Amino acid sequence: MPKKVLNGNDIKYSLVYINKDCIPNLKTLEKRRHDIIGYGTMIDNHYTFYSIEDNYSHAIVNHWTENIVKDYDTHDYWLLIKTYPCNLYTIMVDIYESNSYICELNNFDIWDTEAKDCLVAVITDIVIG
Repeated sequence: MPKKVLNGNDIKYSLVYINKDCIPNLKTLEKRRHDIIGYGTMIDNHYTFYSIEDNYSHAIVNHWTENIVKDYDTHDYWLLIKTYPCNLYTIMVDIYESNSYICELNNFDIWDTEAKDCLVAVITDIVIG
């Protein structure tokens, strides 16, 4: 007998990797429209998180997302959004300022975090073009 594991909207946050060049675009986006929480950087095994609440001006160390992104050594910049992966299309197109409006979400991992007592999707393969 099949068994449902979870609903898509059980995922409360998504972490998606972005390019360093996209960071300035974050400041121009509307917070409420996209539910952006902030972004984190993993540079030289040192993780720092910047929140939209203070316009990304103060570094936050020991942010709860560090324990998740440290397992992904292929990307240095991670955007935290309070949404599940199905809602990433618009924000990714806005951040990358893509005129072709292509955003293919090909793969993601699901994490259970004690810090927020919820599920978090980590996007591992996305194509913007």
